[in-house]
Amino acid sequence: MRKLEIVNFNLNNMKNILMHVLIVTLFTSCGNKKIDWSLVNLPIPLDSISRDSEILTYSKDQSHQLEVYKSFNSNLLYFANTPLAGKVIAKNSIILYVSKEDRNIVAVTLLTEDEENTNALLNIITDKLGKTDYHYFYNGNEEATVTQKIWRRDNKYYTLKVDEPAYIFGQKTKTAAFTIFNDSGKSFLRWWFYDGGDFSGFYGQYLDEKNKPEHQQEEYSYDDFVKQMDREKINSGTTSHYYIR
Repeated sequence: MRKLEIVNFNLNNMKNILMHVLIVTLFTSCGNKKIDWSLVNLPIPLDSISRDSEILTYSKDQSHQLEVYKSFNSNLLYFANTPLAGKVIAKNSIILYVSKEDRNIVAVTLLTEDEENTNALLNIITDKLGKTDYHYFYNGNEEATVTQKIWRRDNKYYTLKVDEPAYIFGQKTKTAAFTIFNDSGKSFLRWWFYDGGDFSGFYGQYLDEKNKPEHQQEEYSYDDFVKQMDREKINSGTTSHYYIR
């Protein structure tokens, strides 16, 4: 019995040691080199980023217990092993959404303001995520267009907003805001899709409808939601503008 206890103790110790080494290695390499957000499983501690990168206070959302930070550190601007650092007037940047409760980063937004890196990001997203689950396209005038897309892959959400063209201090460019979070961040999800976050549209209404009992035994897609809203003449027929096949 004593030998068995020793073996179990040693195995548990070894697992803990290996896990510690993996975590330390991840954050050490991230701090000294780069963070590839396609490989990071949020949430992660803000300290794991802020101790190696300059983090600037961006804003606070009191109602949803979020603090928002911004960084221009090029080591934080990677997705799928692709660097996204660049600039028009200011440098490309990353927004970090932090829970006030536990100081963990619950979501990030990669912001590209130059056309070259925006196009690089869009190509990566297409290759990695494939067909979008939601696509909103708005043509405000003959020139300016806004595109919004959503993907859900496993427990992760990815949202994308593209402005083309965009103007930064009069300089014409193409910009993208690519946000990553998982569905365990209920407070952030609620804010992002419902309560004034940066993502407009009917996706929050879709999530509410999808959670109703009558849809629990079926695959209920955003396309199904659009068709249902149009059949029931809800949203005055405008819902269809929020999905492009």
